[in-house]
Amino acid sequence: MKRIAVIICAFLFCALFMCACSKEYVTVKNRDGGKIELTVHDDTKKTVTLAPNYDCSIRVEPVSGKDEVTILENPGYKLLYYEVNGEKIYDSSIDLSDYTDGATVNVVMDYATYELPIVNIDTDGKEIVTKSAYYNMSFSLTNTDKELENVKGGIRLRGNATLLFPKKAYRMEFTDKQGLFGHKEARSWVLLADYLDPSALNNYAAFSLGAKSDAHLFTPTAHKVNVYINGDFRGLYTLCELIEGEPGRLGIEQRITGDMMDLKDFNFLVSMDKYAVDDPDARRNETYFYIESIDKYFELKYPTKKDFVSEYQFRQFFSQLVLYYEDIIAAFQNGDTEKIKSEVNVDSLVDYLIIDQIMGEKDHYWKSFNMFYIADSSNEKASGKLNFGPVWDYDWALYTPYTEAPNQHYEIGEDYRFTNFFYMSVMENPELYNRVEQRYNGVFAPALAEVIEDLKVQEGKMTESYNENQKRWYSSTPDITEKNIDFLNRYLDFRLEFLKEKWKLE
Repeated sequence: MKRIAVIICAFLFCALFMCACSKEYVTVKNRDGGKIELTVHDDTKKTVTLAPNYDCSIRVEPVSGKDEVTILENPGYKLLYYEVNGEKIYDSSIDLSDYTDGATVNVVMDYATYELPIVNIDTDGKEIVTKSAYYNMSFSLTNTDKELENVKGGIRLRGNATLLFPKKAYRMEFTDKQGLFGHKEARSWVLLADYLDPSALNNYAAFSLGAKSDAHLFTPTAHKVNVYINGDFRGLYTLCELIEGEPGRLGIEQRITGDMMDLKDFNFLVSMDKYAVDDPDARRNETYFYIESIDKYFELKYPTKKDFVSEYQFRQFFSQLVLYYEDIIAAFQNGDTEKIKSEVNVDSLVDYLIIDQIMGEKDHYWKSFNMFYIADSSNEKASGKLNFGPVWDYDWALYTPYTEAPNQHYEIGEDYRFTNFFYMSVMENPELYNRVEQRYNGVFAPALAEVIEDLKVQEGKMTESYNENQKRWYSSTPDITEKNIDFLNRYLDFRLEFLKEKWKLE
């Protein structure tokens, strides 16, 4: 990766220098103004003018018994030097009594690490606090092969339960399509926070496994990046594609014409998701539907009502869609294997099941469980069938208990659970269960061995980034990142052999 030039970042500091024994930390950003009043021991007030050229924040701490402040390095940055009257001073402390009223101090910083690509997002100082509206942003991607600078677009929060956590996930919509990291150009991209997973590699591992499946048309690619918003280091993130219908993603977008009236003329993307009813714009039998026989909600992701030629056409489509799912679900409930094989890309469901069983994923019991139909595809397994996937949402995984906090459960057990209706139906069907055993041994056991080795490489590339992310989000639990990395490695090693034994071919 190309190392970018050292970024000069002037830090604002010190709102009011209280008594010398004070240990009060003061954090200021350059958008708050360039002049800060400081009080020294002799009660002489000085105005120190700061000359910041980058919007980042610092903390400063009074030095006990002296007229000094110490610049404390915030996560994501390191102090290079500060400069007064052209003199560079390589020290973290500034003696205020040395400077006259009106002195100018530049604090020169650099990013703490260049291990990973760096994402800078500027919203003109506005904090991103909702997922119901986009905030104007300027997006830059540096320290990578294809860099972007000041690309315009919008950004908002994303997720449901994840919104309760301090480290937020984001959805970005660029004004013009962008091909980040060499992917096909698209407007929509996602920054996953991975807050519950201090290893930050659960999603990476699951997406890597999904990419090994010849039955899945598309799996997001996890790119690890360090993210800064308005100069504030937000931590280690996973940047990836949004799951959507357009080319370069699922590739199921189509032009809907007035003569299309049969359900199987249409391509569609649906997610089983209990949160489908929570969106302010949610409308039953318009944005979501409910299947009483399994007590689950399903959200229609694509197409949306606006894509149809007429209200009548949309209503016909939606009513057929609900009947179609009721029919598919009845086939699973009744063990109608021939019906299932004729209507479903069985390998896509089996592969989804295997990845979830490897990863110890439990959210898919009621949410984030994706499926789609494509009328015509070059992939023979997928064409004219209900497909399961793409894989998504593995921050809470590895069969750990849900505590609404970053994982601190490091015990590995012989867990083997299938709470998802579709998975249970597969495991209760001898022919489909046999397909699970075949796919695991033929595809996923060797794939998992490769992923385990790749994770060791990725972990080695992120040592400094892990350290900065730890300081930013897990400072009260000093060893939580290291323990989660070790736990993920041990868990996957165990899972590889456990499932080989569980799904042993006779």
